[in-house]
Formats: sequence, C-alpha cells, structure tokens
Amino acid sequence: MNIKRNDKPPLVLREKTFAEYSETPDEETEVPVSRAERLFKILHPLSRIVFVGVCLLVALFLVVFGQRDLTENDGAKMVEKERVEDVVHPTRNRNGYSAAQLQRESALRDALMNERGGRVNLTALNSLRRVGQFATDDLEGSIEILNMAPNLVRVGREDESGQIGIGFDGIGFWKFERGPNGVRSRMALDQIDQLVLDVFDSVHSPLISILLNQEGRIVSVEDVDGTSEDYIRIIFLRREGGKEELVDLSQQDLRILRHEFESEGGEELEVVYGDHADILGVQHPREIEVRQDGDRLFLLSSLEIVPNFGAVRLLFRSPVES
Repeated sequence: MNIKRNDKPPLVLREKTFAEYSETPDEETEVPVSRAERLFKILHPLSRIVFVGVCLLVALFLVVFGQRDLTENDGAKMVEKERVEDVVHPTRNRNGYSAAQLQRESALRDALMNERGGRVNLTALNSLRRVGQFATDDLEGSIEILNMAPNLVRVGREDESGQIGIGFDGIGFWKFERGPNGVRSRMALDQIDQLVLDVFDSVHSPLISILLNQEGRIVSVEDVDGTSEDYIRIIFLRREGGKEELVDLSQQDLRILRHEFESEGGEELEVVYGDHADILGVQHPREIEVRQDGDRLFLLSSLEIVPNFGAVRLLFRSPVES
C-alpha cells in the first residue's frame, strides 16, 4: 500500500491581534442614532460653555460684593475707632478739673459720677433719710427728711410749738400739724412748705438725677474765679422747655457748692451746700442753707444721713385722712 505524504505544513490556529481587530472594514455599517442622542451631541458643548460662564459670574459676584462688605466693615470699624477715640474720660489733675474737660455731656457725666461715688452706688440709691437740726430767724428744732425714688418726700420738723409734717405721696401734697395736746389736724401748705418740698424732691443732689436718667440738657459749662475757691458753673434744663437752673461745682473734686433755680411758685431760690461726707461711697452734704432773694429762709445742719433705709410707699402717705 502506497501512502502519500502530505508536504503541506500543519495548520496552526492563532488569535487575531488587537490591530487586526481595530482595522476599519472596507464598508462601514451605519448605526442608527436617535433624536435625543443627536440633541445631546449638539447641546453638550454648549452646556460646558454655560457652566463655565455661570462659574465666572458667581466668582465675579463674590469678589465684588465681598470687597464691598470688607469696605463697609472697614468703614464701620474706622467710625467706631474715631468714636472711641473721641470719648475722653476726664481725670482729676493736680488743680482738679477745668470746664474745657467737661464740655461734652458724657465727659461731665463720667467725671461727676466718679467723684460722687460711681454710677453703681448712685443707681443703687433708692431711699435717703436725713436727720438733723433746723433753724430760721424765729425757730429752732429738729428735722427729719425722708426721700424715696423717684420723687416721694416727707419732711417732719418739731419745735416748742409742736410738730408739723409735709410731704408728697406721688399723687398730691399734704400737711398736718400736731399740737401740744397730741391732736393732729390737716392743714394747707404755705409758701415755705412748698419751697422745702421743691428743694428736697429727690434722693440725689441737683444735676445728678438728670445725668443719671439722661434727661434735660446741659446748656453751658464755664470756669469761674471765686473769692475763696474757683468753681465750675453749669447751666442746665431739667426738661426741654423748662427754665434754666444753675449749679456751681468745686473745681477740685466737683462737690456741689450752690444751686439756683426758680420754684414752682415762681420764687428765685438759692441753695448753698457744705460739709460733705462720704456715706457708703456716695458724697452727701451735711449742711444745707436755703435763701430767697439773698435772705436766709432756713438752715439745716449736723445732718446724719442713712441711705437705703428700707422705705415703703406707706411712709409717704398723709397720717391724717381727708
């Protein structure tokens, strides 16, 4: 048997290479594309442009308005700095104070509060009891003055003729007299009684009350050369439209020396203060003289002062029912 040899090389199977797979066929097959895909291909580059534009606008907005805020903040800080630098807290020097230091109401308030015991102590003063001696041209005796914020007052004086009490209970004025027999009778206030109530109408001395409550207005502040000592004269209004009042303060420590004002009845009064004492951190005069047209009406002396004595409104009601 003749066997025919096959001279052909054996068939070897191999995989196609990547290049062979990526070869472009001679004839491309067209793949159908939907309308949505076509629209996406058109809008996709535009969306990138719009996105970049929006980002640029946002960045520009932040830069512009951020810079404006910084400018406004810097301006506000500058104004605040100028305001702080503008506020000068006057301090007592070797010669005391001068009117030039106290032209601003805030400067006057700070200096006066500090010299009188501080804002905290003055604000905490709700009631005041003063007991001492009184003297007129005709009479001498003892006196007690009670005050309760804001404007309640009771004054009782006793002499050889008996006891007289006057007061204001927040609604109206009252007066009673108790004779040697102990019987109390209601009376009408006279001119002197009304003047006394006008002088002692507050727990605070003049000017302090309007500065504490930030009422009224300071009209002028000036230096005055006095005979015994130099002082600072302050003219002020208790309320807009009211009449001017005058206060003289010591240049050395701003203690009150004198107060001139017109009473409710139209009388020109002058109150002279002396012998100040520090009572629980607050300066109080222990001697008070009241003058009318240059003549002395009465003098209070040797006053013992008790601040915040536990006053209640009942104390200021008339002890005699109408």
